[in-house]
Amino acid sequence: MAAVQTTIKTELCSFSEYRIYPGRGQKFVSRDGKVHTYIHSKEARLGRQKLKAAKLRWTLVWRRANKKSRGEAVAKRRTRKGAKIQKAIVGISLEEIKQRRAAKPDPSKMRKMPAKEEKKKEKKEKPKSTVIPGARSAPAKMVPKQKMAQSRLM
Repeated sequence: MAAVQTTIKTELCSFSEYRIYPGRGQKFVSRDGKVHTYIHSKEARLGRQKLKAAKLRWTLVWRRANKKSRGEAVAKRRTRKGAKIQKAIVGISLEEIKQRRAAKPDPSKMRKMPAKEEKKKEKKEKPKSTVIPGARSAPAKMVPKQKMAQSRLM
């Protein structure tokens, strides 16, 4: 036997916008003839006091106004990055530009390359300073900052 899917007719609470399932909630008809449905007596009391649902943090109206709703309902659209297109310049065709780019690398990179190689060579050649084990350097004399500031003023 196949399970039959039935839909349950639900209403929305006039105040909190919660779903009201059959057998729940209460209806209130105002003097102007409008029918208000409330899920609980709490919402009914607040609705009759004419309080604004948007001022109460637990209502869906407030959550929607302050962007606290779940991300499932409204998914942000992904934007595509624009593709870079090379165009020909007035004096030079597109093929010439591509040839020039392929022919010579960046001049700024070429200037930096020899300097980097020299630094690497210096590091390799430079011997580590010999430190005598057990020998200590003289500790620096600690001078409070306040005294240093006073000596500057004089």
